[in-house]
Amino acid sequence: MSLLTNLPSSVLIGLAAFWGAWVGSFLNVVVHRLPRMIEAAERPPGEHPEEGQGAETYNLAWPGSHCPACKAPIRARHNIPLVGWLWLRGRCADCRAAIPVRYPLLELAGAIACGVAIAHFGVSFQGLAAAAVLCALLALAVIDLEHYLLPDAIVLPLLWLGLIANSFGLFVELEMAVWSAAGGYVAMRILGETWTRLRGVEALGRGDCKLIAAVGAWLGFHAVAGTLVVAGLVTAIFGIIRNRNYRNPVPFGPGIAVGMAIMLLIDFAEFHHSLLRNLLLL
Repeated sequence: MSLLTNLPSSVLIGLAAFWGAWVGSFLNVVVHRLPRMIEAAERPPGEHPEEGQGAETYNLAWPGSHCPACKAPIRARHNIPLVGWLWLRGRCADCRAAIPVRYPLLELAGAIACGVAIAHFGVSFQGLAAAAVLCALLALAVIDLEHYLLPDAIVLPLLWLGLIANSFGLFVELEMAVWSAAGGYVAMRILGETWTRLRGVEALGRGDCKLIAAVGAWLGFHAVAGTLVVAGLVTAIFGIIRNRNYRNPVPFGPGIAVGMAIMLLIDFAEFHHSLLRNLLLL
């Protein structure tokens, strides 16, 4: 890592963005396949299998990248992040089926996430951890938008990795991380159960509670509070745009992802104390 730190910061950020685009390409695989793998595992035996539902070996590594419409393998030159989609003009090279714009957007988002993480924290363990967290949040946000699902396969490792990282004091002290994770989870469960009893509809899924626990595990109590504020605003705005009411659920995971990303990239504890000092001075 010492060799990398001698490079100009612009080069380091560019390299991070380059690798982030490839990570974004892999996130597209995760977003497409993981929900189908979960559904296949939950289907009763004997039902007609479809793609990802037991017809053949199906996981994140196999089969290779292919068009969902015609099953034709994707050529290596067409699999280059961003470039491949533009080269094909958003259509399969074989059957000309449309390739969703989500693919290049997620690759671009991965590039931005990794570039921003290294720009903010530098080439350090904090920077690498931040890049990993932001990429995980990208995958969770898209999966929740498309499937109303926050998979344990991503959320729980994110939670445990936060506790492990902070056993070395990477972002907050371990004691703060443990109590913030536990407190965030319990508070969300109580809030969700209360809303369900009052309104008769489920407001928060278990995945939302676990993701808030992951926020606490990585960033501590102040970030949990800040994330919930941002998540509430983002979800409310999204609900207004989608013209939803409380009986038609709006996924909360994307809001949590946005909130955690913001909290990760600012010193929220210092921001909180500075804001309080300024208010007291008024």
